[in-house]
Order: sequence, then C-alpha cells, then structure tokens
Amino acid sequence: MKKLLRGLAIIVVALLLVAVVALLFGRHRLYSRPDWYRAKHLTAAQSEAAANSADQKMIAARSQIAEAYAAQTRAARANKAAQTQPGSAFTLDLTEDEINAWIPKWEGELGWKSKAAAYVKDPAIFFRKEEIILAGEVKKWDSIVSLHFVPTLADGKLQIKLTQVPAGTLPLPRAPWDGYLQKLTSVLSAKLPELQRNANIDEHGRANNAAVEAAMSELLLNTLNDQPAEAALFLPDQLGRSGSLPVKITDTTVEDGTLSLSVEPMDAEQRTALLNQLKEPTNVATAASR
Repeated sequence: MKKLLRGLAIIVVALLLVAVVALLFGRHRLYSRPDWYRAKHLTAAQSEAAANSADQKMIAARSQIAEAYAAQTRAARANKAAQTQPGSAFTLDLTEDEINAWIPKWEGELGWKSKAAAYVKDPAIFFRKEEIILAGEVKKWDSIVSLHFVPTLADGKLQIKLTQVPAGTLPLPRAPWDGYLQKLTSVLSAKLPELQRNANIDEHGRANNAAVEAAMSELLLNTLNDQPAEAALFLPDQLGRSGSLPVKITDTTVEDGTLSLSVEPMDAEQRTALLNQLKEPTNVATAASR
C-alpha cells in the first residue's frame, strides 16, 4: 500500500511539474512579441513621406480610373460602345509603412482611433507572404494580439479568411475572442440597413460614402462569417470633392512588407450590379446570421 501511495505521489508531483512548466511556457508565449511585429519605427518625417507616397499612388490610380469612366460616359451619350482605355487595368502596390502612415490621415472621417483606443494600443497592419495581419497591444491582456487573414480570389469573388488569432505567439482558442466578433457582427448588422438605403453610384461611376461604408461592412461581415464577398475596391477622392470610384479586383499578392492589388475599371452594367448587390438586404442578413 505504501508503495502504491508513494507511486501516486510521484505521479501527482510529476503532473504538477508538467502543469507549472506548461503554464510558464504559455505565459512566456503570451507576452512574447512575434518576430514580424514592429512597434512604431518611423520618424515623423519618414511617416509623412510614407503617407504622401500612398497619397500619390491613390491619386494616380483614381485619375486613371476617372478617365476610363469619363470615356464610358462620353460613349454612352454618343450611343457608342466604350472602348477600354490602354493601361486602364493596373496593379496598385502598397507597403505596410505606407498603409500605416496613410490611414491616420482619415481619422476624422473613419473615427477608428477614438473607438479602438480604449481597447488597443498602436494598432497596425503587417504584410507577410500570403498573409495580412492586423495587430495591436490589447490593454486588457497586456499582450500583442493579432488577426491573421489570407485573401484569395475565386469565381470573381474575394474571400478573406481569418486563419488564426494569437496573443503574443500563443494561438488562442476561439472562445476568448468569439464574443468580440459577435458584438462587432451585431453592430455592423444594425447599422447596415440605413447604409444600404442611402447607397448610390452615379452615372459617372462615383460612389457616395454610404455605398463605400456598406461595401466595407459587408466585406467585414462576410470575412467574420467565412464567406466570399464582392471583389471591389473603392478609390477615394483625396480632396473630398466627389465620391469614391469602384474598381474590380482581379488579383491579390501579399509578400513580406507589400500588398499588390491588380484592378480594372467596371463598366456601367457592372457598377449597377454592384450597387444592386450592396442594396440587397437578404445577402447581409444571411451572412450575419451564419
């Protein structure tokens, strides 16, 4: 009997040691910084230069698409078939530094910083091969939490799959963060019907803010529910004088530090189809309830 008790005691001690080691290892991974994570590393001048570079790329892209849509409008008024402009299809290359420096310029319109500041410190976007990462320091956990997305195109649809959510380098089960996703889904779903009603894309191809917000909300809802979405990108008007121009995404490539999007203009029929899809409430309700 003594030998049995001694054996059981040894087993219990061994299990406790294993549990302690696992806890320490898990804690170490929880507070470890992933090798790809970089806190703010640009000087004010470098950040301004990166944001300006993104601006120039967006302005050039929008100008190119605006000319293609103007040609379509002229052709429609003359009852002629619009010819595709040479070079209308192009690839937009953006670095993670450009994106992270450019997004704060839209804080007044997007309001993301004030909404996220209570929960996350220094949110940023990172690009690794075939992967887009949204990361920041979650104040509640005092750890770098990251959302890893893999974008793919199939049958003209864009699928952005959420593949993992680690804290530090420790993969999290779905339970700790599922509640946040459900809250986000509820907020987006509640706001979406009004955006859909107000969404519009005019005859010149200019989408109003409601159309852009509806498209982005649907994209996020579909992403959270592992569903494909419309492969559309909206090029903003940097001067705020007219709406954003929708373009069709034909290819995506993610390399370390760089995102490349191949895009082409939509014709009037495609823009009408996009607007009808954005206004269709059943699509969003179905995605949000999955």
